[in-house]
Amino acid sequence: MKQLILFFNLAIIGMQAIAQVNNQQWISFCEKSEITCMTPESDYMWIGTNDAGLFQVDLNGNIIRSFTNETGLGSNQIKCIAIDKKGVKWVGTSNGVSKYDGYKWQTFTTNE
Repeated sequence: MKQLILFFNLAIIGMQAIAQVNNQQWISFCEKSEITCMTPESDYMWIGTNDAGLFQVDLNGNIIRSFTNETGLGSNQIKCIAIDKKGVKWVGTSNGVSKYDGYKWQTFTTNE
C-alpha cells in the first residue's frame, strides 16, 4: 500500500520535478525534469527522468541514490527500467541499455 501511495504522490507531484515536503516547504531535487518511468523494488522505487538521470527513492520519498552519465549511466535520458530476478537493474537510455549490478554500470550500445 505504501508503494501505491508513493507512486501516486510521485506521479502527481513528479511530472515536473522530483520533490518532497520537509517542514511545510517543498524541496526540489531535479527541477524542470519530467518523470519518464518508475519501477518498484521492495522498499524502494526507481525513478527515471527525461534529462536528470535515475533516482532510487524510499517509501517516504527520500532520495537514497541518484545516477547520471557522470556516475556511469549511459545517458541522463531514461526511457525504461527493469529489474531481473538477481536484482540487476536494466535501464533503457537514449544511448543504449545500461546494466547496474549494485556496484558498477555497464552500457551496451548498437556500436558494440
